[in-house]
Amino acid sequence: MRLSPKFMHQFLTGFLAVGLVAVVAVFSLLLLRTWREYSVHQTRETALQQSLERAQAESAYKKAYLNKLLTDSTFFERVARERLGYSRENEIIIRFEDE
Repeated sequence: MRLSPKFMHQFLTGFLAVGLVAVVAVFSLLLLRTWREYSVHQTRETALQQSLERAQAESAYKKAYLNKLLTDSTFFERVARERLGYSRENEIIIRFEDE
């Protein structure tokens, strides 16, 4: 039994069309998965960038605080009095309990 050239052409065209659709579907799924991974990484990068900015701001604040402690004797004395409870000679410290 010999197949007609028209049938062979239609069969080959259909086979190639189905193959093309399958290839497009596979690549579409791969692209979708890659896009989702990219979105997750973008979200993570944004969160890490915000965390880095907060850490840099905190570091700058602490450096300025330390510099002020080292250079400003009035500030140093006030911090020592407030945080450590230091007093001068012959001073009386009165503490009130919080309710």
